[in-house]
Amino acid sequence: MTNTGRIPVWLDCDPGQDDTVAIIIACYSVHFDLLGISTVHGNVSLQNTTCNALRVLTAIGKTEIPVYPGEAKPLDNYAEVFAADVHGKTGLNGSNLLPVSRMKPRNKSDFFPHLARVIEENEGRLNIVATGPLTNIATFFKQYPHLRSKINWLSVMGGGFEVFNINGNAEFNYFCDPFAAKEIVQDDILSRRMIQASLDITSKVFISSSIQEGVLDGKDVEQASNFRAMMYELIDSFNKRMLAKKLPDYKGPVIHDPVALVALLQFLGVTNELEFTYERRTFGVSIEPASYGTITGAKKDEQNGIYVLKDLSVSRFWQEVLAVYDAADKNAYMNSIPREELIEESVLGDC
Repeated sequence: MTNTGRIPVWLDCDPGQDDTVAIIIACYSVHFDLLGISTVHGNVSLQNTTCNALRVLTAIGKTEIPVYPGEAKPLDNYAEVFAADVHGKTGLNGSNLLPVSRMKPRNKSDFFPHLARVIEENEGRLNIVATGPLTNIATFFKQYPHLRSKINWLSVMGGGFEVFNINGNAEFNYFCDPFAAKEIVQDDILSRRMIQASLDITSKVFISSSIQEGVLDGKDVEQASNFRAMMYELIDSFNKRMLAKKLPDYKGPVIHDPVALVALLQFLGVTNELEFTYERRTFGVSIEPASYGTITGAKKDEQNGIYVLKDLSVSRFWQEVLAVYDAADKNAYMNSIPREELIEESVLGDC
């Protein structure tokens, strides 16, 4: 069972720099009780997303959190799509301070039975946060349809109504597996308990130079702790790759995934200070080749629609994140390792 007073969460992700931020928040926010992580293909291969999750948990001293590898490929023999041009070849390129994993993944064959037990043990209370393609989620609920009504919220980072980041008409996670996204958003039971953090809201959460100074706690990279230096370098590397794309109106690297997690704090009545607003909508997801992952037929539905996030207080959001970084920094295992040893591990590196 989950700890009394904290929000039980399962995180399904494809780390990724912004997934890494979501992992850290789920681990170190006083409001969340992270019961497990599952990994999925997405930003990079399943092998890399799993390795990244293990290394991040090692870095922050949370090796007790179980990590289950999930699906390596999208549904319906859809072509694999990766985002190495954004996140780097491994998904977490940019810092040589990420330690080698001191933990192992759980058996993939145990993933679905274990998640089913977690849902049943926390009936009506477990919140699933999905920050990658929805392949794991669609596959799981296809095998365990009776558990759809036993979760609390399914909070998803995905989709775009007016803001897109691939092909000019879609968002990456939904494009990565449009078949899975379509199944989830059109499921009569799941859609009524689904929160969607689409690009329309997450694109507002970019990291300014002042936020990066906050990540370093007012120090430079050399003087900062290993944890803070790593988080700065990962985002700085991400920023440099985005700058190289010469995108119009680029303001800074955007941290999409944590929005889906942090939104739970308002939906579960923990705080209203984040000032999230939403509108309930029903819609589909295209599985046509010319428009894979595009949201279609969107309309308001205040009775049965998905809770589509529309706005938030960006300053309050970053206050929440930086407060969690303070807690993580005090407990991060990587801070106990001399920096030169971390760099040497990175050169040898693997999981």
